[in-house]
Amino acid sequence: MRGSIHPLLLALTLICSIRAADVRVMSGNFVTDIIGVQDVWLRTWGKAGSILWPIAFKPPAGQRVLIHSIRGDLVAWSRTSYTGARDKFGVLAAFQTRKENTGGGGLCDWCDISTLLYVQAAAASKDVAQRQFSIRFTEPQALPVRTLFVKASVWLSDVPGPVHIEVTYTVEFEFAPETVAIEGGQEAETQRGGG
Repeated sequence: MRGSIHPLLLALTLICSIRAADVRVMSGNFVTDIIGVQDVWLRTWGKAGSILWPIAFKPPAGQRVLIHSIRGDLVAWSRTSYTGARDKFGVLAAFQTRKENTGGGGLCDWCDISTLLYVQAAAASKDVAQRQFSIRFTEPQALPVRTLFVKASVWLSDVPGPVHIEVTYTVEFEFAPETVAIEGGQEAETQRGGG
């Protein structure tokens, strides 16, 4: 078929274009100051504390939320004037599918299967801690409760005052029909109401 577009190629192009149109992008920024409390875990020191922010999605009835990618950066600095060379702090950002950590679910040790992304950084009190992050999932990740939870923490902090933390992010997501498992491991669309 010289000089014309092959019908199969045209159909695939249209399907890919329609599929890409379903994926949405949203961005945001969470900011906090955390002082923390004395850490009591074995072989740790300093102060630790965290905060959890929910990003609630509002899909139409019968739809679920699928996360395609998460990218952004974590930035933190001490709000206290520089007091000494030994004053350091650590910070982390995590994106979770559940409010509480669920552990390895029998699949792994020392892991949390509800955490999609975890990044940490550390710095001296006079410096800025910063980490960029980016993950694209080969299979979109479903949110069981239609909420993505963003955690920010300070740990091993020797600084006398609060640590300022900013988590900036961009999330690619889509709303897709809810499915249920049927015999043979296949999935079938349902018309259940959303909640």
